[in-house]
Amino acid sequence: MLNMKHLICSLLAATVVSSYAADNDKALETAALFLGADTKEMTLCYTATGPATTRAIKAEPALYVYNRNGGKGFVVVSADESNTILAYSTENTFDASEMPPACKEWIDSYTHGTTKLTISADAIKPLLKSTWGQGFPYNMKCPMERRSGYEGKQCLTGCVPTAIAQVMYYYQYPERPTGSVFYYDSKQSTWRELDFDKQPKFDWENINDEYETTPTIEQCTAVADLFVSVTHASKADFGYDVTLATPQSSVARMADYFGYSKDITHHERSNYDDDTWASLIIAELEAARPVIYRGANSTIGHTFVCDGYDGNGMFHINWGWRGKSDGYYSLSALNPTDQGEGGSDDGYNNGQAMECGIQPASSTGIEGSLATSPEVKFHRNADGSWLVTSAKTITSVELFSSDGRTLFSSSNEGNTVTLPATYNGYGILRIITSEKETIRKVK
Repeated sequence: MLNMKHLICSLLAATVVSSYAADNDKALETAALFLGADTKEMTLCYTATGPATTRAIKAEPALYVYNRNGGKGFVVVSADESNTILAYSTENTFDASEMPPACKEWIDSYTHGTTKLTISADAIKPLLKSTWGQGFPYNMKCPMERRSGYEGKQCLTGCVPTAIAQVMYYYQYPERPTGSVFYYDSKQSTWRELDFDKQPKFDWENINDEYETTPTIEQCTAVADLFVSVTHASKADFGYDVTLATPQSSVARMADYFGYSKDITHHERSNYDDDTWASLIIAELEAARPVIYRGANSTIGHTFVCDGYDGNGMFHINWGWRGKSDGYYSLSALNPTDQGEGGSDDGYNNGQAMECGIQPASSTGIEGSLATSPEVKFHRNADGSWLVTSAKTITSVELFSSDGRTLFSSSNEGNTVTLPATYNGYGILRIITSEKETIRKVK
């Protein structure tokens, strides 16, 4: 039977995004050479394929298994151009009909990870600047534990509120929450109530991108106040070890309490082929909208933010662990190696889902169609100011009246700019990004 130690360790280390070889001749030669055998001594006994999609890609081999005749061993070889040795035995043969569940799980994970996207899209730099976590100072104002063995310890913020808070910080919106919430915290066995109208305004100017250097007490308090509102809006079940909240309903409540669009949509990956799923995410990122994403393993789920794309099938993930493991991943191999507060010892490749269309509710006041390269979005805030967002870095923004007077001018290095509510008539907005100039009539 299989040498599971070799198989699992090799699969963990294997490349997950690759191109498929057209045939298995080279793989056969690699397997034979590895065992010091002639190709005539080797028999192909198992082929694992990647999943087919509904677009211009078909199911293709992801790995081959060759037995050496006479029960003298087997070799598992990747079907990509590298023909990597993934697992082997010099003593046993491979019998697919008696494959252990753990072996099948790793093969399934590997084969799903090797599907190469056929879509074409430009790279999009990560939208978020924040690298936040779930512990101090973010949880400074979270409740204390009441459960036996944890009494008096500060509860974590939770992965769902951390993802939401980072997206809100990206938009630096709203000025303050509204409404109230009342719910039962099942982990702490207590009712929780919060009147958002009595909470302080969000102090965006004092909130930092990161808190690993030496922040001031004002900066710590500002981010902790944000998390008070976000955790309660998420109806979080607080815990010292893990704080739980439901991603879909929590993100939807951004419209109820924080003035975000009611057009937020929920998507389950199981309902899409790989290319369509990736295209949905890329469309959001091109519109400068971060995506709140979730995945799970056999024991726990995790919610995080997808905020960038490398142009080659890999997406940038902000895990919400103070920057730990942030980087580019295949969506079929979300296996962070260094996990932080509220993390686990496994990846998050099952039960994937995402929330799209997250942006402040607004009336754009834009006449005509917007440029799509880069795609610039305009959001009218409740106070009359405008939030301008772009997937490309905005370097300059100018607003002119219809008679040519300059109403607003700003040099900027980022993906968002807020324009003050200083003009109610028609005007011209000129935006220069790292890619091109966009000029639009506004009102």
